[in-house]
Amino acid sequence: MSKYYFDILQLAEIFNVRRHTIVGWVNRGCPVIHKSDRVKRQDWQFDLAEVVRWHEEQSKQQMLQHEPVSSLVGAEDEQTRIEKAQRRKAVAEAEIAELQLAKTRGDLIEKRKVKEILASIAQRDLMSWHRWGYYVAKILASELDVDEERTHGIIEMHLRQQLRELSQPGLEF
Repeated sequence: MSKYYFDILQLAEIFNVRRHTIVGWVNRGCPVIHKSDRVKRQDWQFDLAEVVRWHEEQSKQQMLQHEPVSSLVGAEDEQTRIEKAQRRKAVAEAEIAELQLAKTRGDLIEKRKVKEILASIAQRDLMSWHRWGYYVAKILASELDVDEERTHGIIEMHLRQQLRELSQPGLEF
């Protein structure tokens, strides 16, 4: 499976930062597939999943390194709370970016869409089972020389009972 790589501008847009911020990340160890090379006419290339993992790890390390002793006893200052919030925001944005990429690639499908598809399949199958009852009743009535309506009524009663049992909770969304 071929991977899709992002250039520096796309990555900056995903993380909602400027291009020079991404360059700074690369200088601090952010994984990069290819750096820009004007001679080779090669653009920056990044693997988003790797960058997200690196960014999360950096945020976690930064949080641990800058955790003041005072915050451990409940007396954290405003600046510390802001820094923590910014790190949580960065991690959340990275996770959102990864989800957006997965959606773009077609690896994700909306819950609403899945429900619509399953409802459509269930409706089609339900109608198919009811048609089956008419079909079988006609054959049995003919073969056994019995009343077709009565035979259909009996089949339909048992069919509905089975369908009710199948519809009991078990598959939750």
